[in-house]
Amino acid sequence: MRNTDVKISCFLAILSFSAIFIVNSSFNFEGVWKAASSAVTFTLLARFLFIKWIWKWKCLSFLRIFHNVPVIEGKWMGSYTSTHNDGVTGNVEVSIYQPTIFKFHITQNTGESLSLSKGEWLEERQDKVVELHFSYFNTPDASVRSVSPMSTGFATYQLVETTVPRKLLGNYFTDRKSTGKVILEEVKDL
Repeated sequence: MRNTDVKISCFLAILSFSAIFIVNSSFNFEGVWKAASSAVTFTLLARFLFIKWIWKWKCLSFLRIFHNVPVIEGKWMGSYTSTHNDGVTGNVEVSIYQPTIFKFHITQNTGESLSLSKGEWLEERQDKVVELHFSYFNTPDASVRSVSPMSTGFATYQLVETTVPRKLLGNYFTDRKSTGKVILEEVKDL
């Protein structure tokens, strides 16, 4: 995910300058200047649209070679296993919202507690595996706070895109000295 913004901007600038220059067909200083100024305006507009919406379009998924940011927005369902309270297990529903190519927010709900993410980022490892990292604040229901106090934690999920549905596999740890494992599957809307 490194230099994604630079790659997108350069690609759009070169593409727009080339297209405008070819259309205008003026091979003099004035023609180059007009093409460059028009390309800057077009690049700024196209960059805004791309970062906000266009990068998610399935018909343009081939453009992922320039940014390699997967669309992970949506609902994910699965289970967790925790070392807290002697290895408790349960179901978890995760909602991921991606307002732009560079931002995302995660909400995790176990039925007993709600976790909201902070400080999220995506990282592509050298072996091309995409990892999702985030810290979170967990707020248990008042009815279980005597055995499950509020906590902060950190999680890392690996995106598995070779399966249908896609999966997120990860681990987490919290400030109450518990750790755990999470297995999620993407839920497609019908």
